[in-house]
Formats: sequence, C-alpha cells, structure tokens
Amino acid sequence: MKAYLRNAGLSVLALKGLSHSTAKLEAEFLKHGGELMDEDREVLDIMEKTDVVAQSRYIRTGAFRKPTLEALARTVKSLTDTTRSALKQS
Repeated sequence: MKAYLRNAGLSVLALKGLSHSTAKLEAEFLKHGGELMDEDREVLDIMEKTDVVAQSRYIRTGAFRKPTLEALARTVKSLTDTTRSALKQS
C-alpha cells in the first residue's frame, strides 16, 4: 500500500505519519483510489486488531487469531496487482 500511495503523490514524511497502522494505510489507500476485496479488508482488519506482524517475531502459545497463509497470499497478490497497474498508468 505504501508503494501505491507514493505513486499517488504522498510524501515519505506523510507515509511515516501513517507508521505501521494497517487501518491508517487502508484508509489512505482507499481515499486515493485503491480498491480492496472483502477478504483483503478482513485480512487487514485482523492484522490491525491482533498486531500479528509484531507478534510473528516471537513464540506465542495459546489461542490467537491470524489470517491463513492462503488469505494473506491472496491479499498480497491483490495489492501487488493494484500497485503494478497504477505504476503502469503513471
């Protein structure tokens, strides 16, 4: 999403302001014409609510929620395709 937003004209400083918040990135992505499928939104929501990215660095036991690898792969492909298309048009 950050590559898409840079292509849309956001500065590096503006992106730093979004930090690693998937909710903020998603909002800016949509505001600047990005499109997300329902599954993409669900994956990003899980990532925001569970801090799964930071938690992936540690061994964790017990019950927790995370996106499946298949869902994550589809979201990555969707975002990559959207960014690639935007870059080709610019």
